[in-house]
Amino acid sequence: MNELFTGVLVFLVTVIVTSLWNFYIKGYLVKKGEFEQIVEDQGKILDHLEASTLVAETVKDNINRQFLSNEKLWDVKKDAYDNIWKNVLELEDLVLERLKVTEMYFEAFCNHGGWTGSSDYMPDEEVEKFYKFAEEDIERQQAEFKKYKSEKYLMEQKKAELQFKEKIERLVTNLKYSSIYMSQDIIKIINFLDSAHKQQFKDKSFTYENSEEGVLDEREWFEHVIYEYEGFIRELKIKKEEIIELCKKELHL
Repeated sequence: MNELFTGVLVFLVTVIVTSLWNFYIKGYLVKKGEFEQIVEDQGKILDHLEASTLVAETVKDNINRQFLSNEKLWDVKKDAYDNIWKNVLELEDLVLERLKVTEMYFEAFCNHGGWTGSSDYMPDEEVEKFYKFAEEDIERQQAEFKKYKSEKYLMEQKKAELQFKEKIERLVTNLKYSSIYMSQDIIKIINFLDSAHKQQFKDKSFTYENSEEGVLDEREWFEHVIYEYEGFIRELKIKKEEIIELCKKELHL
């Protein structure tokens, strides 16, 4: 009886211990496995974050370098257009001054001050008064023009034109160098500026050579000169509009 009881007791204890051991071992191993998996996953996540951070920093550096490069290029283009616009306006002022002086000379010395003669139906006394007044007005216009023939004025204009010529030549040279960064349409502007200052500042006084070797008289010659100046001003207006559009396109304004 005692042996049977003892055997049963041993069996029960063995079952209980085995069950507890299995429960403990399985639970421990599962939890350990889960913990190790978490640790492994965390390591992978950290590695991924580190790699992502490195990629992000690389992209950021590339964007910053590209931004700085674009910003410098934008500055180069802006400086170019600033100089173009400044010189175009100065060219316009100088040509307008030449046009004004030429028109004044034409009116005073070639067009009889704008006087065309008296009416055929005027009384003799009125005709005499008319021509006396016309002569006085023509003399006044010619007297006013004298300042434009003075040595001081001529030297000032010559100096201004020479200074502009030097500036425009430097500008054209610089634009040719920087044109690789800019729209190829700027080449047209460069060529225009290059030829404009050479053509507009030529001697336009009435000479035998300038009058096509005597084909044109003085009146016809200055009519021709005025026509050329006016045509250039119209062309310059078109070029200014083109420059504005190019500038907006290049600088994304």
